[in-house]
Amino acid sequence: MIDETVNCRLIHRVIDLGVDVNAQDKDGDTALHYLAQTDYTTRMNWLLQRKADPRIRNNEGLRPSDIAVIPKAKKLLLEHEARWDKAAITKAVGSVRKQPVARRRM
Repeated sequence: MIDETVNCRLIHRVIDLGVDVNAQDKDGDTALHYLAQTDYTTRMNWLLQRKADPRIRNNEGLRPSDIAVIPKAKKLLLEHEARWDKAAITKAVGSVRKQPVARRRM
């Protein structure tokens, strides 16, 4: 059996060298899709910190959060989906600033 720690170090090194964390296989699955089917939330969080997009759907239309097997993983993925969605909306609309409400004369 391959040592899990060595395997992790290799993956970390390869990604830190610039491999696309959002790369998809022939089924459209990303690394997050695979990790969502495990209880490796620490590794999942590590990928999310390196800009892995939790909103990517595979060929079946499923996001990693759709196939997450443990509640902690699902929660983590949904939180990051919300962050990505908020960032996308802010970018599309521009930053929204609260303006004081104008007083109407009566």
